[in-house]
Amino acid sequence: MVQSAHAVADFIFKYPQVAKEWHETSNFLVILSVPTESALSKVSQKLTDANLLFSPFHEPDINNELTAIAIEPSDKAKKFCSRFKLVLRDRSK
Repeated sequence: MVQSAHAVADFIFKYPQVAKEWHETSNFLVILSVPTESALSKVSQKLTDANLLFSPFHEPDINNELTAIAIEPSDKAKKFCSRFKLVLRDRSK
């Protein structure tokens, strides 16, 4: 999950005004999951096709694999993300 923090930090620097508005009006974070890096790459392409702002994070310690994506806070993004599972949702208690 630490990868998501890297993606959020990158998003803040890439889209400072969007991040500022989010921080002042909502400040909610949701961490979602996909099963594989390939699936995450497909999400990245679909975000581009949907014209949503996002910031991918590639982990340098594992051959620059795509490990996380931060997505703009918007109703359009909320609808887009509704198909994904929450991280740790199925984890045993």
